[in-house]
Amino acid sequence: MTPSSSEILDRIITVKNLKNDAGLARYLKVRPAIISNWRTRGTIPYDMLFSICEQDGFTLDFIISGRGPIYFGDSVGVMGDAPSRGGVAGVEERAKAYAPGNDEFVYISQVTGRISAGKGRIPENSVDVKIAFRREWIKRKGRPENMVLIKVDGDSMEPSLMSGDLVLIDRNRDFIDPQGGIYALALEDIIMIKRVQILTDRVKILSDNPKYEAFDVPSDRIKVNGKVIWFARELER
Repeated sequence: MTPSSSEILDRIITVKNLKNDAGLARYLKVRPAIISNWRTRGTIPYDMLFSICEQDGFTLDFIISGRGPIYFGDSVGVMGDAPSRGGVAGVEERAKAYAPGNDEFVYISQVTGRISAGKGRIPENSVDVKIAFRREWIKRKGRPENMVLIKVDGDSMEPSLMSGDLVLIDRNRDFIDPQGGIYALALEDIIMIKRVQILTDRVKILSDNPKYEAFDVPSDRIKVNGKVIWFARELER
């Protein structure tokens, strides 16, 4: 059963030892009316949940479901306990019952920095946070151990991808499909997100934003770092 937005918000209040929605609003740096709106509409921006995980080291599946490890690298924790950043001592035995549920998820690393949908830049390689995906879904896409998450920077792929979107790149797909698609490309050591098409002996690089002109380069100048297979977008910026 999918948790409601109120259940997720209440879980954040509990794990952060906050008193009420007003305290939650201060923690999230939003107006109290926004919290009320999330509860009423039944939706929460996923980018906000990702930010909480990045900021405090929570696992996404715990924030959403209340099960599994509370923090990355910690013992398994469950709601109702008061965890500390160093671990969840004292609840490990009670939490073991929830451990099998962890098999439902695969954790994909989100690397620090952004990948450009513009002129291009080289993202940092350090891991920022790990985000949980349903194992059944991710296995249908490829080998999760060779996938990575990173945020988009720039407007050249709008409206398909917006600056700030979180994209999942399948690095197993280090080739361009005959039908093309959106890929992470390295051109002269600069990594960018672009739509590509295969020509005879060249690769056509396109931006979905019409203000950017398409261009093509010899195939041997392009290194394919992976294909974009999923994205997440903050609904309120």
